[in-house]
Amino acid sequence: MPRRLAQLELPRTSGWGGKRTGAGRKRTGDRARVPHVRRPPHVGRHPVHATFRASAEVGSLREGATFNALEAAIRAAQRPDFRIVHFSIQGDHLHLIVEASDRAALVRGRRGFAIRSAKAVNRAVDHRGRVWADRYHARALRTPRETRNAIVYVIQNWRKAVRGA
Repeated sequence: MPRRLAQLELPRTSGWGGKRTGAGRKRTGDRARVPHVRRPPHVGRHPVHATFRASAEVGSLREGATFNALEAAIRAAQRPDFRIVHFSIQGDHLHLIVEASDRAALVRGRRGFAIRSAKAVNRAVDHRGRVWADRYHARALRTPRETRNAIVYVIQNWRKAVRGA
């Protein structure tokens, strides 16, 4: 009969496992990030104000080829259960007012737009890599007043960049 070997134990130290300072993905830049927390449930009757921040390597989103690529991606992202109603393309970010029938439609439509627009921008500026710097920021617009204010903010956002307007 073969002899059974005894299980050896490793000494337990405080440096193994668990949360550690400095662990995890390193942050690039000093800008605030969208936290990785579960998003609230989406209700179909509430439009959503979404903001996408571009990574610095892409350059200005308002340049001719990049702007045209984003505009075409916005047009192509329209689906029966997801549509981009209003948009504003700024130098380093993009504002969208979107409507989606439910949470799944919002996730699919937003993901489809992000991928489609990233590929289009990369083709337009002959770039490889990330186009969007972070997770998108989203806020549900629950009242008519919130919706109106968000639409005015998105449509008039260009005035922040232009002096004397």
